Amino acid sequence: MGIDKYFKYERFYLDELSLEGNREMFPPVLARMQERLRRRFQIEWLTKDSSDNLQSYLLYRRDIPEQKIRMWLNNGCTTVVALEKGEVIGDCWLGIDFMPFPAQAVAEMLREQGYAYSFKAYVVPRYRSLGIFPLLIDEQVKYLRMKGMKALFAAVSPDNKVSRQSGKNMGFKRIYTLHLLNIMGRDYAKITR
Repeated sequence: MGIDKYFKYERFYLDELSLEGNREMFPPVLARMQERLRRRFQIEWLTKDSSDNLQSYLLYRRDIPEQKIRMWLNNGCTTVVALEKGEVIGDCWLGIDFMPFPAQAVAEMLREQGYAYSFKAYVVPRYRSLGIFPLLIDEQVKYLRMKGMKALFAAVSPDNKVSRQSGKNMGFKRIYTLHLLNIMGRDYAKITR
């Protein structure tokens, strides 16, 4: 029996992308790239009312149990999806009123401050480095600005250097470090600056 049966510690960086002001998300050269990507790839939102597209999405996201996806959708989460010729090549989930976040007290605090939660992003490996992830985040930003949201936050593992750099390139800034501790089945969370 290992100690991890009784004790588990995880750490995440909570990064914020401010949605206030009229600042464009991308500099002009990247904005032009995003426009080219929009012409090449189709963008759709998957919601609880999009049951027609759910089966193809479930085939794409086999890493997430179907019951979890349905629970997220039924609780108001959505995912913005990039497609090429009808095939899903990338997606990024968004939670506003319901945030499937490991520390609910932290999620509630951020939600009350006007934050939305971007989570579970994935891009098919052969499409990485094309700008699909920034395209998906840009779609979320446009949607959240229309809803009058203050900011978007994401939880990123310190070990995920690619996601951390990608977020930094898009303007995400660290606001907190989240420490999650599970001792004998009880969860504890602490945030630090």
